[in-house]
Amino acid sequence: MAVDDPTLRDHLAVERTKLANERTLLAYFRTALGMVIAGLTVIHFLDSPGHQATGWTAFGAGVLIAAWGAVRYLRIRAIIQREADQADGRRA
Repeated sequence: MAVDDPTLRDHLAVERTKLANERTLLAYFRTALGMVIAGLTVIHFLDSPGHQATGWTAFGAGVLIAAWGAVRYLRIRAIIQREADQADGRRA
């Protein structure tokens, strides 16, 4: 395959898009982990009701961020795969 081959370029574009989607998922998880750790730290070390509420809120937000990121990743992955399959069908 030559570098100027449209099939190769399309394949590489799809791979780059998949990698970008995976990086985005990792960013969601990194953010979620930070929120969960911050929440648990506040819950563990600070005893006032306000701090406890803040800690549980941060913990819950972290869980929601992780779930949101996972759902987003799966949706985008399905779209990428569907588009790639359609492009392969058009070339065949």
